[in-house]
Amino acid sequence: MRNNKLSVRAVVYGLLGFSVMPTMALADPLADALPVTQQPDLTIEKRRFQPYEPNYGIWQVSDDNDAALEARYSFKYLLTRPDCSPNNLDRDESSTDFERSQAGSGKAFDDCASEWPRRWETYLKFTGEFDFFLGTRDSDPVINRRSNPGWHVRKYLANKKWMNTYWRHLDVGLEHLSNGQTVDDDDGCDTGLCTGQEIYAQDPHDPYFDEISRSLNFLSVEAAMRVGPRRERADPETGRCDGSAGCFDLWIRLIPWYISDDNLVTWGPNAGRRRIAEYDRARIIWSMKRKWRDYAAQRTGFNEMELTVKWTLGDDYFSTDSLDVGFFIPWQRGRFRLPLYLEAHFGPMNNLSNYTQTERTFGIGLRFN
Repeated sequence: MRNNKLSVRAVVYGLLGFSVMPTMALADPLADALPVTQQPDLTIEKRRFQPYEPNYGIWQVSDDNDAALEARYSFKYLLTRPDCSPNNLDRDESSTDFERSQAGSGKAFDDCASEWPRRWETYLKFTGEFDFFLGTRDSDPVINRRSNPGWHVRKYLANKKWMNTYWRHLDVGLEHLSNGQTVDDDDGCDTGLCTGQEIYAQDPHDPYFDEISRSLNFLSVEAAMRVGPRRERADPETGRCDGSAGCFDLWIRLIPWYISDDNLVTWGPNAGRRRIAEYDRARIIWSMKRKWRDYAAQRTGFNEMELTVKWTLGDDYFSTDSLDVGFFIPWQRGRFRLPLYLEAHFGPMNNLSNYTQTERTFGIGLRFN
């Protein structure tokens, strides 16, 4: 079946992404690749409940929909231990190992710390998005756009160096994606014109298209790496290179198997012939952070930024591709911090209900992680 077939184009672009990495700017190791003595304090107990993707709220305008407040919330829950603190160690409670582990020593701590850069991790995650059409049209009270739970297994690679690239992790996930709507646009299709086609002929931007139910299940595979300056050009205290414009992270994510995808639009030029899988075979995500410590940064309050570009590849080149750009530039003075965030989307797949519709959106708001 076509919806279970991995696009040849997705594989080619995935391999291209891996092959060009050595020619890009070089990379320093992340903190996990540093000696244990230079790693973040593994004895401090961390929460299993953690942020996953960026959480934000933005005011968004679109060339194909009404302006709305869009919010994303994303988190994960670690099923494996989140640190090497005493409560998360495999130790002999009757020995002195517990007391020693509190000080960052002892066999249990040493075993945990030595395997930490190459640890296995499994977690549950959930990402949701919704729109609230404040003052523009009825939302009742919000329009759910995306619900994406999943179960993942991740293998950390100790930032293993290959040429000039540092490999961070490999991740395999079993995921569900839906929009939480309840309307199936099959009414009238058996006896005549579908409801969606009738409404589309009158108004292609009718709010009816926000109510169409979408649901699919798939297997995802992700590789993450860091590219940037060599270690001798990194920060001597942390080993990181966030102060360099040539330092960035790269993720390549493939969806080799769509377990189920029975979604079809029944209106417009793609009626009855385009599934969601044809718009989301692979993703290439590029992210760069920069920090400034000069006088201008201190005076303006803008001393860091993060730029992220996500390219989602479909089956038919640019007609099924989409691009998302995010720009995070927090402003800080003393203890006050305003986490400013800008985001733009170009192409289809802006929402699941009308996924074939090409759309341009621009938003500004706050990002919380």
